Amino acid sequence: MGTKLDLVIVGAGWQGLAAAKTYLDLYPKGKLLVIDANTTIGGTWALENISPDLRTQNILGSLEYSWYRMNPDEFDVEPGDHIPANVVHNYLSTVAEKYNILSRVQFRSKVVSARPDESEGWQLSVESDKGSQVVLCKKLIVATGITSVPRIPDICGSEDFRGRIVSYKDLSDEKKYNIISDPSVRTVAVIGGSKAGHDAAYWSATAGKQVNWIVPCSGNGVAWMTAPSTQFLGRKLIVETLATTRLFSLFSPCIWGNSDGFFWARWLLHQTRLGRWIVKAFWRHLGTCILEATGVNRCKDLKQVKPDFEFQWQASSAGTLNYTGDFYAFIRSGKIRVHRKSFEKLTDDQVHFSDESSVNADVLIHCSGWEWTSPIRFDDVRRLDLGLPTRMDTSDEMEDWVADCQKADLQILATFPYLREAPSGPSRAASSRFGADEAGEQYTSWRLHRAIAPPAQVEEKAVKNLAFIGLFSTLPTAALAELQSLWAIAFLHDQVRLPQIKDSAREEAALWMRWSRLRYPFSHASKFMDTSYDIIPYFDLLLSDMGLRCRRKSSWWREITEPYTVSDYEEVVEEFKQRTWH
Repeated sequence: MGTKLDLVIVGAGWQGLAAAKTYLDLYPKGKLLVIDANTTIGGTWALENISPDLRTQNILGSLEYSWYRMNPDEFDVEPGDHIPANVVHNYLSTVAEKYNILSRVQFRSKVVSARPDESEGWQLSVESDKGSQVVLCKKLIVATGITSVPRIPDICGSEDFRGRIVSYKDLSDEKKYNIISDPSVRTVAVIGGSKAGHDAAYWSATAGKQVNWIVPCSGNGVAWMTAPSTQFLGRKLIVETLATTRLFSLFSPCIWGNSDGFFWARWLLHQTRLGRWIVKAFWRHLGTCILEATGVNRCKDLKQVKPDFEFQWQASSAGTLNYTGDFYAFIRSGKIRVHRKSFEKLTDDQVHFSDESSVNADVLIHCSGWEWTSPIRFDDVRRLDLGLPTRMDTSDEMEDWVADCQKADLQILATFPYLREAPSGPSRAASSRFGADEAGEQYTSWRLHRAIAPPAQVEEKAVKNLAFIGLFSTLPTAALAELQSLWAIAFLHDQVRLPQIKDSAREEAALWMRWSRLRYPFSHASKFMDTSYDIIPYFDLLLSDMGLRCRRKSSWWREITEPYTVSDYEEVVEEFKQRTWH
């Protein structure tokens, strides 16, 4: 137990590095420590966590911090190409070294627990390869995000299976990745219809294996996959920029949408019968254009991989066809066989389904997602007050939590009648239970003010010593990391505008989470904030809280039609300094 630190950041990925850089910009003499469980920089993109053939869904220019661009010559990536995972790792490592963050990172260390200390700070229990230690800090930012710890499912019959069972995360281990190219392996079974399932099936088929791709009947089914670009209303559009274009955000019935200032447009589209008809037609046509661009609509052999729901109802779990070859060619040729069936069990070299049919498998790859509850155990605190996922029980405190959910649902559906028409996907179907599953038990969702701050700490005289960043699943990773980091650090130093009415932060946090669940029924919104076309109004709200300019384009026409990029937020830290300290 040494000197008390001013700030500890847990996680050295996109969010953690952005928070460290922002903190050092604002408080260059601050005592900062970054704690990370990996052996290299990058979090999800640490060298030990990336598969050899993994590529991002971002093209050059869309995955970089505003204050350090990913130069194509420096990082050996071509304009228009999807960025390889190793390039992302190299970029983040360069950032950490260039901005004097690397020397402040303690690797191979895991924060096991945190408890309040006697001086309004935190006492952290840390486990590392060197043993246990206690770290004291005044303020704590948890930046581990939502893709840190893979979920390991209990697979019935795994002990009887003669083949090898690996997770999608295991494929980052070169030895395990090489399993799919092993000459003795002829058939690979992949479970999961997510982007990860697409990856595993594609890599296995590329290695010459026969792939049985199993998409369970329960869950989200086959994820929506998009081509890099599509024709929409007579124009060629880059799909990944749609979510950061204000015009598209106006068509999403968003609970915080009015923060963008376009009240009249949102009222017309979401509060009138004609507007709702336009919204429905808009999303339906966009979905059709996306299916046409990928070719799924044009081939009967691809019927099995057509999503079961419209494009508008899936959030960040939609994926991009970022492969070097034609993914669907493997399905048309029969190299990838799609099975839309419920998995039952494993035996010997067989995968069995609930309809009593089975397929062969020498290797099983399960794509089961990530653990979503807090990676840190918080002791001696009221978990619901901090907005942490909490095991559901019959306590009075939990009854109040459920009551907030019920109140929020009524308000949301009264405000956005259109959401009554949403299909009953996994997130929405679970709404009557008010919780989400983790390891066979029901937990409350994350519930944070602005998806960052514990509601109890938003109270006017409350101690502000804890923030979470990266618990918001959406597309513009770097911009989200920068703006959430600045807001979090401003919050921890009492420099953001907060609700003045008692309990309003708690009620608003409930409203946001329940809205996300109802708006995106085929998403992870029963667990944490998961959206797609609502991110720019969210950025507007964060900037407004800090007294900063929201509309950052040079004209109203560009404001509506031009996609926002990270460069639009390049000056926000300097603007914040000028507003706060001058």
